[in-house]
Amino acid sequence: MKFSEKLQNLRKENKLSQEQLADKLDVSRQSVSKWESGQTYPEMDKLLTLCKLFNITLDDLTNDEVAYKEVKTKNKKTFNSLIDDVVYIIDKTYSMFKNMTTKERNKCISELIILFIVLLLFRLPFEYILSLGNNILYYLPTGNYVLESMWTFLINIVYLILFLFTFIYIYKTYFLDKYKESKIPNDEKKEESNETINEKQKNNTKIIYKETKIKENSIGTTLFEILGKIISIGFKVFLIFVCFPLIISFIALIIVLFILLALVFKGVLYIGLIIGLIAGIITNCILLKLVIAFIFDYKPSFKIIFTCFIISISLLGVGTGLSIIEFANTEYIDKAPDTDLEYITKNYEYNMEENLVINPSYHYYNINYTIDNTLTDTIKIEISYYKKLSYVELSEYNRNDYKIIELWHDNKYSKEIIKSFINNLKNKEIYNYDKLYDCNIKLITSENNLKKLKENKNNYNKTSNYYEIDELNQANNELQNEIDGLNEKIYELTEENQILKDKIQTYKDNLESLID
Repeated sequence: MKFSEKLQNLRKENKLSQEQLADKLDVSRQSVSKWESGQTYPEMDKLLTLCKLFNITLDDLTNDEVAYKEVKTKNKKTFNSLIDDVVYIIDKTYSMFKNMTTKERNKCISELIILFIVLLLFRLPFEYILSLGNNILYYLPTGNYVLESMWTFLINIVYLILFLFTFIYIYKTYFLDKYKESKIPNDEKKEESNETINEKQKNNTKIIYKETKIKENSIGTTLFEILGKIISIGFKVFLIFVCFPLIISFIALIIVLFILLALVFKGVLYIGLIIGLIAGIITNCILLKLVIAFIFDYKPSFKIIFTCFIISISLLGVGTGLSIIEFANTEYIDKAPDTDLEYITKNYEYNMEENLVINPSYHYYNINYTIDNTLTDTIKIEISYYKKLSYVELSEYNRNDYKIIELWHDNKYSKEIIKSFINNLKNKEIYNYDKLYDCNIKLITSENNLKKLKENKNNYNKTSNYYEIDELNQANNELQNEIDGLNEKIYELTEENQILKDKIQTYKDNLESLID
């Protein structure tokens, strides 16, 4: 098969137009057209570039005895080829700005800034879609934070991809290609003369080709290739670290999916969450496949990936819609659920002392004070809690000349909570299970004793460093607010003073004009 036929077939197989191939070879489109029609023959450096581009040997490309089916190659768009494309654009940008006049360069930069601003304005409809979705997810009784995060991530990724694709496409089409086309006439003449010489050499002498490495004449191109390799290695290392959270999230999603499927057999049915989890697993697999393909530099099947992505987006939409309906029918009750757990009450009794302090530390318990004036020398404390869920005890110790009675409370795990949670989900009810761990305290003593206890507690708090720091911070905040208020008044008075000065100056000018 002739070289011209091979070149045409290879170009079509790699889905390149004549203009795109010419752009990669830094020649005119007419030159590629003449090569494919057999009118001219490319130079040696262009032949070597073609071999590198199509991943074939020089003998396979130029030897007419080698059939096309033997040199047919697949279009491998790997991560390295992506880096090559990026380096190519950077190199062409460098050459374009280097050969531009100052006026052309300023015009190009101005147009790029305008393009960047216009693309930023297209963020507005995405913000509207994002807020609309968040407003819908906000009304979900539970699980809305995870869905909002997923929705925000999805919208931002879609916008970023569209932004980059549009900017690069317009930049390459309108700026790089347009600038190159304006330089074609001179380059084409030079190219045609070189091709004519090469054609004569081909007809009169037998050329023995040897595969050699392509040596770039451009120092900028070499530097950009080195930079591209460094970026490629660094990005692959980064992607290796990205794999770990993707693998962990994949395992976590699988576990949650199996839990939801197990709950189905218990009578708890939330189809929307199951569909949403399946969509998340598919998306996770897509991301993992792309990351692994970039790391090991092989071509993934973009048709399969795109199909899976569409399926995952569709499932996510269906799952979100069903979840909204299902959670809308689920009632949230802000109280502890009814359980078979034993609710106990412990009673403690202490003698009232002058330096006694009850519960001085930061504990968020429900303390109810009950006055019983018959208890003049005694303090009674009742503590109620679920026995299987909490461990509670009172401890006594002395500190800073005070006798301290402090509550120690620790939570325990119980299978009864899971059983209660599943039973309530069957009825589409969700309770506040944190209230099962509440520890209710009832303190009973006389009114005088209660006043003394509160006084002792306040005095003890003043001897503790953290209370002093809190008081100092509060005082500092109050002073800062006063300073801010005074600064505002100073600013207002300064403006009024300036207005008065302007009026006085006006009166002076009028008076001088009248005297004259």
